[in-house]
Amino acid sequence: MWGLTSQFRKLGLEINFPYVITVVCGFLYVLGLVMDPDAIFQSFDLFRFLSPSGSVTLQMGMTGVVPIMLQGHWWTLITAIYLHGGLLHILFNMMWVRQLAPLVEEFFGPCRLFTIFTAGGVAGFFFSTLMGTSYTLGASGSIFGLLAAAIAFGRQQGSTLFTRQFMQWAVLLFVMGI
Repeated sequence: MWGLTSQFRKLGLEINFPYVITVVCGFLYVLGLVMDPDAIFQSFDLFRFLSPSGSVTLQMGMTGVVPIMLQGHWWTLITAIYLHGGLLHILFNMMWVRQLAPLVEEFFGPCRLFTIFTAGGVAGFFFSTLMGTSYTLGASGSIFGLLAAAIAFGRQQGSTLFTRQFMQWAVLLFVMGI
């Protein structure tokens, strides 16, 4: 897989994974809104405004105990990474992706960035499912994976300031997630 990047470069193609991740998440969010337009304005609550309905996000690949354990949809561990439940949810997650992904891409390369992003999301959903969460979606686990990679890189380089900065971001993200 790591040779894939060099193959793209030989063809004159450069893949910007942070951009691709943002576009895919944005496209799926809009698609979710289009699939059930009645749900878009069902609430003017800041956290539910412009939110795809639960039935649409389930149909698109939301994960959790019900989809995985009861329905056997193991692939939702991956699909749910790219789905978001509301406007604030996608805005904050994509803000973090746009901040962290370019750094991780610079440190580890584009294919490893994609692998770290995906593995972080899958791990987050796996443990969330083990803890009994019925339904879940979003890129938070992936973002924590990016943070962990940046922290590991900082420690490897011996940069305490760099590591401390990313640890503070991790705490901030964790508190915002609660």
